[in-house]
Amino acid sequence: MTPDKDKPPLEDLIAAARGETEVDLLLEGAEMVNVLSGDVHRADIAVYDGWIVGYDCMSARDTLDVAGTVLSPGFIDGHVHIESAMVSPQEYARAVAPRGTTSVMIDPHEIANVLGLRGIGYMLDASEEDPAERIRHAPVLRARNRPGDLRRRSGGGRPRPAYG
Repeated sequence: MTPDKDKPPLEDLIAAARGETEVDLLLEGAEMVNVLSGDVHRADIAVYDGWIVGYDCMSARDTLDVAGTVLSPGFIDGHVHIESAMVSPQEYARAVAPRGTTSVMIDPHEIANVLGLRGIGYMLDASEEDPAERIRHAPVLRARNRPGDLRRRSGGGRPRPAYG
């Protein structure tokens, strides 16, 4: 994962979560989905410096009545070939982010089959500014390779990193 440059110090987030610091916003009356238990229950969600730090806190600068809404954690797509969608990584993110997907694990082996390292480089570069977090997989072998091909092409030694 890429470190978030805008994330407040961990100590500040912990203080806000403990109630030692006033939070910026309290989302009141939400139906909160607990993905561990499967329960949905009423909760007031505490937000500090843009980050959710807990629920049912005591003190907030602002409040927002969100009664009737359901809040859940972001969804993670555990394996996707963005290039199969026939759109750029940015367009893919625009399509899935409003529907709750915040992270995807991309496997660019299909574009690697067609464009090689240039295709993998494009996927990595094009997904840098997306709103969704990308967890990138590097394809081990392209589909047309056989075991040992990479070693033979690299002179029989240890394969070198392909991109980056």
